[in-house]
Amino acid sequence: MNQIQELFETLPGCVWRTLANGELDRVNPGMLRYLGEIGDSLKRDWWSCLHPEDRPEIDKATPSLLDDTETTYPPLRIRRHDGVYRWFQCTDRKVHDEHGMLVGRCGIGWDIHDTVTATRDLRQRESAIRTIVDCIPGFVWQLGPSGELQYLNNRVFEYTGKTLDGLREPGWRDCVHADDVESFVGLWTRALQDRRSVTVEFRLRRADGVYRWFRTMGAPILNAQGSIDSWCGVDIDIDEEKRVDQSLRSAQSQLARTAQLAIAAELTASTANAINQPLAAVVANAFACQRWLSRTPPNVARAAAILDLIVQDSNAVAAIVKRIMAIIKGTPPTNSPVDLNGVIEDVMRLQAADLQEQGIAVVRKLQHDLPLIQANAALLRQVLVNLLRNAIDALSEHGPGPKILSIISRREPGELVIEVADNGRGYLDGSPLFEAFYTTKNDRLGLGLAIVRSIVESYAGRVWALHNDPMGSIIGFSLPT
Repeated sequence: MNQIQELFETLPGCVWRTLANGELDRVNPGMLRYLGEIGDSLKRDWWSCLHPEDRPEIDKATPSLLDDTETTYPPLRIRRHDGVYRWFQCTDRKVHDEHGMLVGRCGIGWDIHDTVTATRDLRQRESAIRTIVDCIPGFVWQLGPSGELQYLNNRVFEYTGKTLDGLREPGWRDCVHADDVESFVGLWTRALQDRRSVTVEFRLRRADGVYRWFRTMGAPILNAQGSIDSWCGVDIDIDEEKRVDQSLRSAQSQLARTAQLAIAAELTASTANAINQPLAAVVANAFACQRWLSRTPPNVARAAAILDLIVQDSNAVAAIVKRIMAIIKGTPPTNSPVDLNGVIEDVMRLQAADLQEQGIAVVRKLQHDLPLIQANAALLRQVLVNLLRNAIDALSEHGPGPKILSIISRREPGELVIEVADNGRGYLDGSPLFEAFYTTKNDRLGLGLAIVRSIVESYAGRVWALHNDPMGSIIGFSLPT
C-alpha cells in the first residue's frame, strides 16, 4: 500500500478520484499544485475548471462516455490556479466495490499543452506556407524519387481545370502540346537517370484550350545518405517572353535583310557612279581607235596612242573595284584581347532559340586554355554569326534523320582555328562560296561568307571550305596568335 501511495503522490500528471455522484473525492499533489485550493463548488463539479469553449462538448458527450468502463476524453483546456488554461489529455475509468457496485471513477490527466501548441503552430505555418506557395506567380510542384506526382499548388488546377489525380501519369500528357511531349519526356528521363537539375521549355494547354509557353526548373532534394527524397520545382509562364523574343528575332532578321539590301544598293550605286566615266571613255576611245585604223592607210600611231588611253581607263576601273573591296573590309577596327571560346559561347547563346526551334543538335569541341588574341570582338561575333547562319540554312533542307551542327576550336602552330561543321546539303566543288553575292537561296544576297572572308583576311587570317563526312560541309577560318 505504501508503494501505491508513493506512486499516487509522485506521478507527474494530475490524478483524481470521484465518488459515484461525480463529487471530487481525492487528488494527488500534482493536481493540487495545479488547481490550487479546491473549494466546495469545485469538489461538486470539478469539470467547472474547464475552458468555457470545452465544457459544452463535455456536457454533451458525458452521458455516452460514462457508460464506458474507461473513457478517454478529447483534449481539454483546464484552468490553472493563476487563471491560465493549459491543454490536457484526460482518461478515467469506473471503480466498483467487491459487490460490483459503482463507487466512483479514477482518472489521470497529462499536460499536453506544449505538444498541442506546437502542433497548432506547425499547422499555422503549414497553412501560411501553402498560402505563400499558392500566391507565387508560377506552378509549384513536388515529385517522388522516381518522378511520381505528389503535390501541385492551386494555380496549376486553376490553369488546367484538372485535379491532382487527373494530372498524374498519363493525364498530364493531354495538357502538354503534342510537339513537345517527346522532348519533355526525354529531358526528364535523363534528369532522373543522372540525378541532376533540369530546365525544360514546353507549351501547356489552358482550361480554355489555349497553349502557352512555360519554363519548368526542377532539382532533386537529397537526404543525409545522398539518396533522392523528392524533386521540387516551379513552372514559369514565358509566353510573353517567347512572343517578344520571336518579334525581336523577326526584327533582327528584317534588319539584317534591310542591311544587306542597303549594302547591295550602296555598292551598286557606288560602282555605277564610280566606273561610269572611265567606261564611257573606254567606249569612246575604242570607237576612235576603230576610225583611225579604218583609214587608208591606217593611222597606227594615233591608234596606238588611243589604246594607251584605253589601258589607262581600264586600270582606273580596276582601281575603283579595288577601292570598293576596301570599303567592304572597312576601316581598321579597334582591337583588344579577345577570348575566342568566350565569343563562341556568346554567339551560341544568342542562336540557341533558332537551333532549338529547328531541332538542330549542337556539338561543342572547344579546346580549353586558348590564348587571347588581339582582335575586335564585335567583328568576330559577326564572323561566327554568319558561319552559324550558313550552317542553319544548309540544315533547313536536311532530309530524315538528326540535324547536327558542330563547332570546333583548337590551337595549331602560330594560329587559332575555328570550324563550323554541319550534315546539311553540302556544296558543289568549285563553288565560289566566299565571293560576294554568291548564294544558292533565292531570298539571300550571298554576302555572309564574303563578309567572313573580308574580316578574317583583314587580320591576316585565312578561310576554307571542306566536305564533311559523310555529308555536309565544314567552313573554317584561322587567326594568327
